[in-house]
Amino acid sequence: MKRQLDRVFQPNAIAVIGASNKEEKVGFRVFQNLLQYGFKGSLFPVNLKDADIQGVTAYKRLRLINDSIDLAIIATPAYTVLRLIKECGEKGVAGVVILSAGFKEAGKIGETTLEAVALLAEMYQMQILGPNSLGFIHTQARVNACFAKTPINTGKIALIAQSGALATSILDWAASENVGFSFFISTGNMLNLGFHDLIDYLMTDPQTACILIYMEHLSEARRFMSAARAFARSKPIIVLKAGESLEGEAAAVLHTGKVTGSDAVYSAAFQRAGIIRVHRIAQLFHCAQAFSMQPRPKGNRLAIVTNTGAAGILATDYLIRNGGQLATFSEHTIVQLKPLTTPLWTNHNPIDITGGATAEDFAQALIACGKEVNVDGVMIIFSPQYNIDATEVAHAVVQAAKQLHKTILAVWMGGDSVEEGRRCLEQGNIPAYHYPESAIDVFVQLFTYSKNLELLYETPPDIPETFSRDYEGVKNLIDHALEENRNQLNEIEGRKVLACYDIPIAPYFVVHHLEQATKVATQLGFPVAMKIIATSVYHKSDFGGVILSIYTEEEVVEAYETLTKNFMQHFPNVAFEGILVEKMSKKRYELFIGGKKDPTFGPAIILGKVE
Repeated sequence: MKRQLDRVFQPNAIAVIGASNKEEKVGFRVFQNLLQYGFKGSLFPVNLKDADIQGVTAYKRLRLINDSIDLAIIATPAYTVLRLIKECGEKGVAGVVILSAGFKEAGKIGETTLEAVALLAEMYQMQILGPNSLGFIHTQARVNACFAKTPINTGKIALIAQSGALATSILDWAASENVGFSFFISTGNMLNLGFHDLIDYLMTDPQTACILIYMEHLSEARRFMSAARAFARSKPIIVLKAGESLEGEAAAVLHTGKVTGSDAVYSAAFQRAGIIRVHRIAQLFHCAQAFSMQPRPKGNRLAIVTNTGAAGILATDYLIRNGGQLATFSEHTIVQLKPLTTPLWTNHNPIDITGGATAEDFAQALIACGKEVNVDGVMIIFSPQYNIDATEVAHAVVQAAKQLHKTILAVWMGGDSVEEGRRCLEQGNIPAYHYPESAIDVFVQLFTYSKNLELLYETPPDIPETFSRDYEGVKNLIDHALEENRNQLNEIEGRKVLACYDIPIAPYFVVHHLEQATKVATQLGFPVAMKIIATSVYHKSDFGGVILSIYTEEEVVEAYETLTKNFMQHFPNVAFEGILVEKMSKKRYELFIGGKKDPTFGPAIILGKVE
């Protein structure tokens, strides 16, 4: 696979099918980008009408080109793609970028066409990027095979995006923030080139230090998890996943034509694979920038140094809300910080060095905090003051940071007056932000990555030797339910399944009359719980079919009458199968456990505490 993808992403010869001289055409933009970006290989425009495209000799058909072609880019309408893919296969092309839209998202005809394209790609062993792709850029190879207008800087970040329109916005944002890339890849509808293929390929690229992913849906989840886990062991993967809400999930289905899956399961899977999940575009790049500039914190204890008390208070609130912790200081550190602070300072975090602080004060406070063993990271908040220059403070902070080996983040609040200071900080490998919340988001994500790495090396424990399984018993219970055309087990059957796996359950009896209920409750010992038993009724609490915390025989009588009355009122035509009387356990926490088959990741276990 790597050898074939090398031909795709580092081609010697590229054919642009649909290359054009008309500026409004996609084929014009992508061919112009290839020319202007400095591609050193051979370029072949393919156009039925024009003899040359932007000064380069054109060919009417791909098969008329005598040279071997590594990569073909298709910029023609969807109805032409099937024929062109066949030509590419016959020509021996290694990979094809399909810029054309109008396939799976366009309905049944488009979906059928896409299936035929997939069969041809498999027959000729071609890798397909798209369809509905913006294309890709490989900065080191000087290949700009996309039709975005925004120039792209060289860097060590690889960006993979499923949305072409969003990818264009991300490129604009990155250009304004001076963020550079090793790769930019717009996947489109992902016909046969998936996230796992791209991650595996980028893992071997020495110029890629971090992968950013905008994801709407995921196919082949197991292969993705395997590739992500391998990459995340040495380099971070940061994912912005769309479709968190039910409404967002529905919108993603309309956009890509695929089901996105449960958001909670995605989050759990990302964590297990060592992936950092963010929720805003800005976080995507802020995290990548911080990973490339700063060491990861070992814990979540942050020291906050500020020349404005209000910002320190707001930063503290946001830190605590988002899983961080205020660092505490030893007596030695307090002695060093005391002369720099307001007389009202109480020896606690955050450290307000007042509006009159000098550049040297900032540097000394940073060094004192950075050398404190109870500190995992330091955030410096600077607010413009009439008596101090933002750039001077930035220089002092950069020099002080060279003595430290902790995570350091800077917040230079304000506009044009502090912009030069931000540039100075970032040139000194200290990420600089406009607001404290942005820096705290990054600090928490850096720490989360460190915690996620621990999960990567976690080995599941062995099954206890005393654990027994009655598979045949479970099978019989399920077969019986299926014979009755049921898709759920009833209460008693569910308890029998637990018993088949040696899972302890509270003592219980099923009773059919009042006298039996009082006798059983006394035998079990109070308190007890009582609930209706009916095979076709599952959500008993919804109609008053469950009563908890019953302490006396009188309460048993009252509960029995209430349960039977509620049942007959709501289900007059359903057979009454009795009332379950169960001993209530005295536990500190009440947990629930469940399972589901997620459309993306397969079987998933749901576990939580009942509030």
